[in-house]
Amino acid sequence: MATTYNKKRWFMLGISIIICIFSGIGYAWSVFQKPLVAKFGWTNSDVALAYSIQIGIGVLVPFFGKLQDLLKTRWIILAGALCYGSGLILTGFSESLFSLYIGFGLLGGIGIAIIYTTCMSFMVKIFADKRGMISGILAASFGMGAVIWAPIGANLIISNGIGSAFKILGVLLGGVVLLASLFLQNPPKDYSVSGTISAVDKKSNAPKVIDLKWQQMLVSPLFYIVLPLFIAGAISGLMLMGFASPIAQNSLGMTAQRASFIVSIIAICNTLGRLSWGTLSDRFGRKPVLIVLFSISITSFLMLSFLELNQIILFSLFLVGFCYGGYVALMAPLTADLFGTKYLNVNYGFVYIAYPFAGLIGPRLAGYASDKNNGDFTFAFFMAGTIAVLGLILAIILTIIQRRKTEKIRR
Repeated sequence: MATTYNKKRWFMLGISIIICIFSGIGYAWSVFQKPLVAKFGWTNSDVALAYSIQIGIGVLVPFFGKLQDLLKTRWIILAGALCYGSGLILTGFSESLFSLYIGFGLLGGIGIAIIYTTCMSFMVKIFADKRGMISGILAASFGMGAVIWAPIGANLIISNGIGSAFKILGVLLGGVVLLASLFLQNPPKDYSVSGTISAVDKKSNAPKVIDLKWQQMLVSPLFYIVLPLFIAGAISGLMLMGFASPIAQNSLGMTAQRASFIVSIIAICNTLGRLSWGTLSDRFGRKPVLIVLFSISITSFLMLSFLELNQIILFSLFLVGFCYGGYVALMAPLTADLFGTKYLNVNYGFVYIAYPFAGLIGPRLAGYASDKNNGDFTFAFFMAGTIAVLGLILAIILTIIQRRKTEKIRR
């Protein structure tokens, strides 16, 4: 049965890619931000809180991971699809901030958190031999959502209004994810794939990974390096993804439709980053790739903070999106590298908490900077660059610790 499932896993990957693409509406949020402000007269920071809540719901992910040990993957994702679709539909009926927060934020957030993290841990476990590449593919598929749904959402808003746009997307996206989930199949109990940390770590005789339960992981010093490291990386991307359209309109003087095109390009960069950095980490190691990512992010935010040429601003925005894709793609494989794959369902959930925590900071920081500076995001860029410096320091510390462990084994 294990051999048969080894062939089926590629079909499961295809289904998971479809599920991730159709659950990626969150990254298209910036297209909805300005129309909501214009229709109801709410502030940027108040509207952005809906996006922050959606991301913040990710703190419940460890609980969802535990469910995956008890229930079949298909039923968990099906439940997530129902929350996701109903949340978007409810958003379409919203006429108050409270209903916006409940629909897009709470219900949408629960649905997306269930769908994405369940797919990710499920596929990384059955592709333990290609975990960086698979994580990159799924993260890229999720990021592709903005490439597709940003222009579709912008056109739906123009032709049908903001409320109807959310209702149509709720039926379409939730329905496709629900149907696709029915094709997922858990592996047999005897199924296993021998994985490798990375080509670089294998050659350097890296220490054998011990499978840690979540209780053991939470008392490991490495966890308290990895968690803030990913928080630092995610803040920059979430700030940009939540406000890409307003940034393009306010800083570059673009129309809403042209700005949605820029959102799509940033989303493409994000998607390519997820696939590229995940694959590169299999070859060169997670930690060297993280150091490169933070170095590029710092440079990008410095250019956004101090340079005003439109072409440089656009190039820097694309770079930020490209790097953000790398941070997201490396979460699951680095968790598996450091704490093992046996309990990855729950362990990845705890590391994933970095994402919602960053979501509470990034979009709100951008919204606050915009409200206080008449639409200018320079202060937010400067703060994001400073946070990226902290991330770089943590990546270097993690590299040093792992190198010392390797040197002890060699002796």
